[in-house]
Amino acid sequence: MSTAKDVAKFNELLGRELGRNPQSEPIFQWAWSEDLFWPQFRTGRMVTKRVPAKLLDSGETEWIEMVVPEYARVKLSDKLKNQWVVTKWFPPEELPMWQHNFPMADYPANGYRIHTNASLDPFQVPTLADTEHFIHCIREQRSMSLENRIIDMQREADYIEKEKDRVIRDEVRDMMPAFANYQPGKRGGYVSLPATQKELALGKSKASR
Repeated sequence: MSTAKDVAKFNELLGRELGRNPQSEPIFQWAWSEDLFWPQFRTGRMVTKRVPAKLLDSGETEWIEMVVPEYARVKLSDKLKNQWVVTKWFPPEELPMWQHNFPMADYPANGYRIHTNASLDPFQVPTLADTEHFIHCIREQRSMSLENRIIDMQREADYIEKEKDRVIRDEVRDMMPAFANYQPGKRGGYVSLPATQKELALGKSKASR
């Protein structure tokens, strides 16, 4: 039975064989699914928070209180439950893009990790054989022709974009104001409230068109 020390050794092997990021961490490494969270997620609420601000005259940083969007961590994947999975490190997005999507959220300056499709059965612990098999698969992918590699890279990029879109869509739904949903009685944040007779009549009228 592998231990936490064994998993750490397997991650070192992944780093040695498949490369490291600028922080000297393995690009690929084993991670527990319950520890994988998306960097930040807006809840739709506003809170008072102390944030750093640079003073124009001196250039020094001063902490001030501002009303900013509230953020909370969300699990990266609902499909992975109590499983070990190989994750891949990705560099951080451009700061302006991050601030546009997640204003006032902590910027993941050291990058972030997305799980790959290499996962074990629930509660099964990685072994040296599992790690070596994954290394073999990655090396095989890297030896593909340019055309096949581009297809594989595009497939992976599409997956990452899909994950980002999912987070943003959930964020928008959570922030959707009242009366923005087409169904009478429905409100933002998946909360159902009593509908008025006028709203019910309106809904029936739309359904009959």
